[in-house]
Amino acid sequence: MLIGKTRAEVVQLLGEDFYEYNPEHIAYILGLKPGIFSIDTDALDIIFKDNVVIKVKQHQT
Repeated sequence: MLIGKTRAEVVQLLGEDFYEYNPEHIAYILGLKPGIFSIDTDALDIIFKDNVVIKVKQHQT
């Protein structure tokens, strides 16, 4: 869904509340993963090359 989109398109879809590691890598916090012992939040990493999304991955923070 996000692969091939520009940074502006991603921000328009997902909002401006993201963490910027560098101009080529931003992350959105998704919230807590459901579970009784879950204390870590999930994040959605978005990687750009030449202002276009080339990779999207999810991880726990």
